[in-house]
Amino acid sequence: MDRTKVIAIGGGPSGGKTTFLDYALPKLTALGIRPFLVPECASMLIGGGIPDISEIEVRDPKTYVEIERQMLLLHLDLKKRFTATADIFKNEKRVLLCDRGAKEVDAYLSSRIFEALLQDERLNLWDVSDCYDAVIFLRSAASGAEKFYTTANNPSRQEKDPKKARRVDELTLKVWIGHQHLWIIPSREDFQEKLDHALRAILHAVQTPSVEIERWFLLKEKPNFRAKAFRDAVRMEIEQIYLLGGGRIRKITEGDYSSYYFAKKEKVPGSKIARHERERRISALDYFWLGKERDPARKVVKKDRWYFVWNNQYFALDVFREPKKLFKLEIELLDEDDTFELPLFLKIDREVTGDPSCSTSEIAKCRA
Repeated sequence: MDRTKVIAIGGGPSGGKTTFLDYALPKLTALGIRPFLVPECASMLIGGGIPDISEIEVRDPKTYVEIERQMLLLHLDLKKRFTATADIFKNEKRVLLCDRGAKEVDAYLSSRIFEALLQDERLNLWDVSDCYDAVIFLRSAASGAEKFYTTANNPSRQEKDPKKARRVDELTLKVWIGHQHLWIIPSREDFQEKLDHALRAILHAVQTPSVEIERWFLLKEKPNFRAKAFRDAVRMEIEQIYLLGGGRIRKITEGDYSSYYFAKKEKVPGSKIARHERERRISALDYFWLGKERDPARKVVKKDRWYFVWNNQYFALDVFREPKKLFKLEIELLDEDDTFELPLFLKIDREVTGDPSCSTSEIAKCRA
């Protein structure tokens, strides 16, 4: 069997994570998937001796930062041990669900302090973000279903009013922007719909091989990156090389950190847009040696990718620099018939989903 899939279940205050996990675990078991649950470390520590954490944050910031450090390290330790336990069941399909992911510590600190913590602990973006196969983010009830917002079901919750909860909800969602597979689960009047939506996201993430369902659109012109929707956007630089033996390698750089991947994609029989994807992380040296096997018929593709959220939908905007300049918008779906709304502030030319001439593989053949 393939390795254990690891999924972060994130969300704002009163997003329904606890109820969802109670709902999802028996559902997964009934479907023949063995679920493992890494508990929320913040609740463990706050309930285990730091109920005054909000007061500490104000009166003693240095102590507060050290508490957040321990929350981060505790989560990583637990995730490591739970993953090792899950890997014992090699002949079963299994999934590790983390009640919050490591990156959410960033929402409670300034970015500079969080980055300093990572440096102190010799951690990078892989350790706190990219290590999760998917992130499922349940939006706070304070953002869309205000009348259902409550603190009664969690005595450790520090956000006592919906206004503060909305702010934390936005800050927490912001730290996950840039993850390759982020699923945003909006709040609804019908909470059961929210539960079912999140469960679909888990089932999608645990598929082996992974399935990509993407819709692509060409833009008429360069977007205005000063638009409000790009305020919290994350830009990454991507270098992509197609290989003679099939597949491609990719270098993704965010700030000073780069990660490297090898992937092969195949069409899903009977589908016009779904593809099986087999992707694995590789080392920088692997990337160098595999790059020697580049298909000479295809040039190296260089592009900037902007991840952003609009109307509770997660988009990726590719700005191709080489070998051809163009702008492509992507949205990933759970099912082929899922509905979505395109950003109103972008000038869309046409949909190019399933158009081979607009695939990145074909763009790499471009001579101009």
